Amino acid sequence: MSDSETVALSTVVLQFVCDAKELHVVKKNLVEAGLETGAARLEYIPHLFSLLDSAGLDAAVDMREALEQLDDVVRVFDNIRPMDPDT
Repeated sequence: MSDSETVALSTVVLQFVCDAKELHVVKKNLVEAGLETGAARLEYIPHLFSLLDSAGLDAAVDMREALEQLDDVVRVFDNIRPMDPDT
């Protein structure tokens, strides 16, 4: 690229986590502040995790992939974490 073709791209992405009841208020306040919002949606954020060994993790991945293929399923959330091999 020559200097005349160089374009500086700088994007800052911020994520706000709030109570579900406050989602639309937070988005409205961001828009009113002149900030572009890309998405505003509910997310499942687990507090407790299910630790799975390798076999359990493989089965859970297979189940998740099968669920995601269903037409009626929009998103799949989980609280699965691989077991630490040292424990």
